[in-house]
Amino acid sequence: MTNIAAIFYEQGKVDIAEACYQAVVNLIPTSADPHINFGFLLSQQEKHEEVIECYNTALKQDKNSVNAMVGLA
Repeated sequence: MTNIAAIFYEQGKVDIAEACYQAVVNLIPTSADPHINFGFLLSQQEKHEEVIECYNTALKQDKNSVNAMVGLA
């Protein structure tokens, strides 16, 4: 599903990509990666508060996640 979201994003179908990423986050809430991917998409839309929430949630799942730390920087 994450790959599908990335394809939609590349095609400019951001709303569909966002829905796909949200679905993955809902399906695997204890994994850091879906939160990081969703956070990246939201950062492209300048949804800063939601981005911070995604990366902080990712860090709760994996406190050593470099991608989440970079996303917050």
